[in-house]
Amino acid sequence: MAVIGARPAGVLGDLRWGVRRAPRAKTGPSTRGYRLRRTSLRRRRAAGLSLALVVITVAALLASLYLTQSSRIASTGYEMTRLEARLDALLAERQELLLQIGQAQSPATIEARATELGLTPLSGASVHFASPLSDRHP
Repeated sequence: MAVIGARPAGVLGDLRWGVRRAPRAKTGPSTRGYRLRRTSLRRRRAAGLSLALVVITVAALLASLYLTQSSRIASTGYEMTRLEARLDALLAERQELLLQIGQAQSPATIEARATELGLTPLSGASVHFASPLSDRHP
């Protein structure tokens, strides 16, 4: 004799396959029974999962903040190095320009440039100085 859908008794104990227990007729905290334990277990698992997701999200945000700051610090360092090299080049150019100004102001350079332009020195007889006003009128 074959029974369809039956299972042998005692193999898995008193478990019911896929069937929920019906609520008991009693009132009070112990009446919730299996459903209360099962839903509280689901809630705890859901709370644990949501906590894990929050922790993962916060860790990802902190990691991205760290990487952003690290790359910003590195780019700032490269920029500082570039600017220091430019400052050194500008200081060298400044020194070169100061040397050129000093050479251009020397009397020998001024005299050589004047003779290139066709200028000649004046003799003492061709120079007349004006006397002060007070000496002319007694």
